[in-house]
Formats: sequence, structure tokens, C-alpha cells
Amino acid sequence: FTEVAKESSGLVLTNNSFGVIVFAVSEGRRIVENIRKTIAYLLSTSLSEVVVIMCAILLALPIPFLPTHILWANLVEEGLMNFAYIFDPLQKNKSQHSTKTYKKIITKKLLLTTFTIAVINGLMFLLVFYWLNQGDFSEEKLRSMMFAILSVDSIFTALALRSLDTPIYKIPFFSNPFMLFSLVVSFGAFAFAIFTPFMRTLLHLEPFTVNDLLIVFAFGFVNLVVVEVVKFFSHRSYKDDYHDGQKQQMLAKSA
Repeated sequence: FTEVAKESSGLVLTNNSFGVIVFAVSEGRRIVENIRKTIAYLLSTSLSEVVVIMCAILLALPIPFLPTHILWANLVEEGLMNFAYIFDPLQKNKSQHSTKTYKKIITKKLLLTTFTIAVINGLMFLLVFYWLNQGDFSEEKLRSMMFAILSVDSIFTALALRSLDTPIYKIPFFSNPFMLFSLVVSFGAFAFAIFTPFMRTLLHLEPFTVNDLLIVFAFGFVNLVVVEVVKFFSHRSYKDDYHDGQKQQMLAKSA
């Protein structure tokens, strides 16, 4: 405590303003929130891939993805979207959370949200894969569809996880310009992969029809809704921190 007091006093004296401390606390909370979103995003997307592959093996189905498909999704589609979280501003409602909320990065709420999304998303992958497998698709076409679904799903999930509790429609769309840039680049990379003959050969993809793409984007939209529902129930289960923060603010005002 003595060292903390020394550092705090030095900070105030050097800058001659208590606003520096307020800014530092806000920035610290922003960093913690963005790290949590990054963890939730990377773990949920990766674990969903594990779920669908393991279930496909147990059910004696073809392997849904080639290694190059997973690498493309993880490095290209998820890469910029994941990095864009760094530039997300702190949401206003986070200032009402209690200080204990930020004492550790990995929380029960984070784990609950992450693993629930991963399991549900993985099972959705499996259901779509099983449904497509019942059609007249060749194995190459089947994997091509799953590659497209995996890529688009990564983008939609990144958008949904810009907050672990706030609904996506309440998050200002233009509050993070780099996220918009990443969105455009990620969709551009996806189009480059599926429409360019060279990339289709490299990734072992079959040509896509309009109906194929409608299925792909419909899955992405449904998954976004699923993530929003998981966030809603997860927030209801762990909303005590919000009320604790409100109580602290009321006590501070009355003191």
C-alpha cells in the first residue's frame, strides 16, 4: 500500500490534476474489457471448431474442414477482427460496475459466455454439416460450404462480441473505425478466396452459387442472434456487479 500511495502522489503532483487518475482508471477498465472480448472471441471460435470435428469423427462423418480452411479462418478472417478490439472504447455503462469486477480478467461470467457460445456454435456447425451431407453435394463441395460458413461465422461472431453484455444494436456502429476497416477487409478476403480461381485451387474449394451464399450468410445471421441470446442470459446471471457499482455511486454522492 505504501508503494501504491507513493506512485499515486507522484502522478498527481507531476500532472497537477486528479483527472489523470480518473483517466487512468477508465483506460485500465477499457483494456481489461477488450482483453476479455478477445479471449471470448478466440476461445469460442476455436472450441466450436473442435466440437464439430470431434462430433463428426464420432458420428463417422467426413471431416468438415481441411487444415488450410482452419488456418485461413483463424489467421485471415479472425486476425484483423480480433485485433480491432484493441481500439474499442469503454462503454458508458461500464463506469457503473464495481471495482471488484476488474480485479481479475478471467471471470465466471466470461467462462460461462465463452463455453456456451462454443458448444452451441459447434452443434450448429454439426447440424448444418449433417444437413448438407444428406444432399447431393460432393465431399469437396461439402467442405467448401463449411469453409464459407466458418469464415462468415468468424466475422459475425466478432461483431456480436464487441460487448459481453450489451446488445449489438446498442453499441455505436462507428465508435471503432478500425473495426469497420477490419470488417471490410475480412469480407474482401473472403470474396477473394471463393471467387478467385487461384485461391479456390489453393484452398481446394468448389465454385459457389447464389443459393450457396444465401445459406452461408443465413447461418452467420442465426449465429449472431444465438450469441446475443447467450449474452443476455449470461448478463442476467451475473448482474450483481452492476448493482454493486450503482450502490457505491449512491453512497459516494451522499457522503
